[in-house]
Amino acid sequence: ADGRQRVWRHVGERFADVNIVDQVAHGGGGFMVWAGVCYGQQTQVHFIDAILNAQRYRDEILRPIVVPFIHNHHLMLQHDNARLCCNKPLLVYA
Repeated sequence: ADGRQRVWRHVGERFADVNIVDQVAHGGGGFMVWAGVCYGQQTQVHFIDAILNAQRYRDEILRPIVVPFIHNHHLMLQHDNARLCCNKPLLVYA
């Protein structure tokens, strides 16, 4: 964090401790959710609880979820140019 405190208050409201919002930088926890969608269809939702690298993306999402889904529905996979998706071993797999 930048060391500053953020105070959220309405116009005319006095400065008080109850209006101070604490923030946790880098370490507040969290998770990521992955899902594929297309017109009238969707894949299963996959929860990612750790760092997602190209190998995990391939092994946990592409192989078990995406490949069967696109084959069953006769679809073509399109993805963004995120660094994860453009990883060389992943491109070789695709």
